Amino acid sequence: MNSRWAIYYDDGGWECHAWIKPIDLAKLGVVSIRQEVELAPGHMDVIHVNGFDFYWPNDLDNRWWGGDLFGLWDYLTQPGAKIVLFGRSVPRTVWDQVLEMAKRHTWAELEGDRG
Repeated sequence: MNSRWAIYYDDGGWECHAWIKPIDLAKLGVVSIRQEVELAPGHMDVIHVNGFDFYWPNDLDNRWWGGDLFGLWDYLTQPGAKIVLFGRSVPRTVWDQVLEMAKRHTWAELEGDRG
């Protein structure tokens, strides 16, 4: 994938495209995915994908998608190697904290020095 994204987990941790490849991500406990997408030609915007059972990258449109079991099956029947992340149900307080962090982060913070 050639886009900007960050994965937010139920433990408050996160990973970003600048630091890790999708294949190396932790697969469990996903709460939200922040990503930059081209919604119209030449117009990039940030969207958040959350509340799904499963998440997967789609190289055709450089986006992460979320879905239920039937969406996952559809994805798995397509040709090529697959990466699937598993969503997690969390208490409302955790949900709110993770989503607030995902909205508050800037790309500069996400892509900056983690050291």
